[in-house]
Amino acid sequence: MPIDPTAVGASVGPVVSSWDTRDCMLYALSVGACMDDATGRELQFVTENTRHLELVALPTMCTVLGGVLSAPSPLAQIGDYDRRKSVHGSVELELHRPLPTAGTVESTITVEGIHDKRSGALVMLRIDAIDASGPLFTIRNGIFVRGEGGFGGAPGPRWAGGDHPEGAPGVAVSMTTRFEQPLLYRLNGDRNPLHSDPAVAVAAGFERPIMHGLCTLGFVGRALIGYACDGEADRVAKLGVRFSNPVMPGDTIETRIWPGADDLRFAAFVDDRPVLAEGYLTLR
Repeated sequence: MPIDPTAVGASVGPVVSSWDTRDCMLYALSVGACMDDATGRELQFVTENTRHLELVALPTMCTVLGGVLSAPSPLAQIGDYDRRKSVHGSVELELHRPLPTAGTVESTITVEGIHDKRSGALVMLRIDAIDASGPLFTIRNGIFVRGEGGFGGAPGPRWAGGDHPEGAPGVAVSMTTRFEQPLLYRLNGDRNPLHSDPAVAVAAGFERPIMHGLCTLGFVGRALIGYACDGEADRVAKLGVRFSNPVMPGDTIETRIWPGADDLRFAAFVDDRPVLAEGYLTLR
């Protein structure tokens, strides 16, 4: 049975989940945060007992919170399609408040839209997470399912990031991933063997396990915080990006940033091959 476009509105939850300071530090390490240099400018993300510094959660950590990785997916309610034909196409994060270093949230995951892209179907999943103080974060994941388009639906709204900026970026930041990066990142809860099992990776058409797309996003998020937010993670209000190509462990990711007043544009490359495209960042 193909995708059922009338399944918009299907949901699961609320799912209750919690995290603490150890989870924050593990996540930061899994996306490459470290002492970096003699200034220790990233210690605020990886230590909880450094003098004159308070631990801060990286905003992109919300992608592994809210029970998102453990809850049943509402994708099971939209049809019996070939799951192997689906890829993570985009992600948009909205931090309603700065992410705390420890907390408990209730999350609801909803099929927000099913759009006809002709060559495939774009399924939009929305995750709403609330804590005792109210809405904390919202995540929109775009899942592209190849071969499931052409059902006569609308193509959906225009991407919020707009077109790729013209001209040279204001700054370019390079960060090298580690060969064991996916093994670290999977400890956040995403145990997909595509990122750890060589046989699974080869069967999927890759020469070896690839990086998690959201791990790549974590690296780029660090670049944005360090060089566009002056290290102030709490300034991140919204962040969105399209996934273009996979990153291999050991690759160097170059984040190119086009500054604006409160709304920046960015893209990420490996050897001039785009891996994240049409990114946007809105600051508080």
